[in-house]
Amino acid sequence: GFIGGLVATQPTLVLNFDAEKLTWLATKPVPSTFIGALIIAIAAGYLVKWLNTRINVPQYLLAFKSTFLIPILSALFVMLAMYYIITPIGGWLNAGMRALLLAAGEAGSMMYAIGMAAATAIDLGGPINKAAGFVGLGLTTDHVLPITSRAVAIVIPPIGLGLATLIDRRLTGKRLFSPQLYPQGKTAMFLAFMGISEGAIPFLLENPVATLPAYMIGAIAGAMTATALGAVQWFPESAIWAWPLVTNLGAYMLSILVGAVITALLVVMIRNSMHKRGKLAVDTL
Repeated sequence: GFIGGLVATQPTLVLNFDAEKLTWLATKPVPSTFIGALIIAIAAGYLVKWLNTRINVPQYLLAFKSTFLIPILSALFVMLAMYYIITPIGGWLNAGMRALLLAAGEAGSMMYAIGMAAATAIDLGGPINKAAGFVGLGLTTDHVLPITSRAVAIVIPPIGLGLATLIDRRLTGKRLFSPQLYPQGKTAMFLAFMGISEGAIPFLLENPVATLPAYMIGAIAGAMTATALGAVQWFPESAIWAWPLVTNLGAYMLSILVGAVITALLVVMIRNSMHKRGKLAVDTL
């Protein structure tokens, strides 16, 4: 896995056949980055599992099998697969994606912001979020597109949920959350300013129908606002750690506010609607 991840970050020298000159030429395709790393990690894991069940050795050779034979075979497989299959294909996909985004101009930036925000907010630090992070980091490192939309989408869900716990009674006259979630809402808001979105996970687990759409819509609205107003962040970090390095910080903060307010209002509206339909028990003041 480590070998595959390392190779995925490097432009790897491969041979391509030149039909006009009828010769093989050595070229370096674009790194396969997160696409290659994800594919090779899954492939390597299943290969090791398969080798472990298929290779049978006497009892006294078990240590040799697990510490030398399987690692050597799987490492050879990873190297060959990365060099001759995954890097050319993944590099081609990466190059095409970057070219498409750049050719689309402002429309491409907005579509990237929407997709990045949605993928970042959908599971709050889970696998989809991490995959989006790899994409954003790669494009930011290569100075193709800024990481603004991801950074904004990280903090909007927890701030929005924390805000929802503060305004639900004022808007509806009812407590729309269970008692233990109210202090967690304040904690989620605090963690958001540290760049940690996992503080909003308890709300997602408690009622995904009410929270997941609000997370994603709020994050998308915030990311689109930041992109439209010209807020730019290249430094690959979120929350207060990166704010001093943001271009047009006022627009950046406004976009977070817009996304958080939309998230909070949607959560309150959805939970209140569920209560009216008898699908959510709440305490009426």
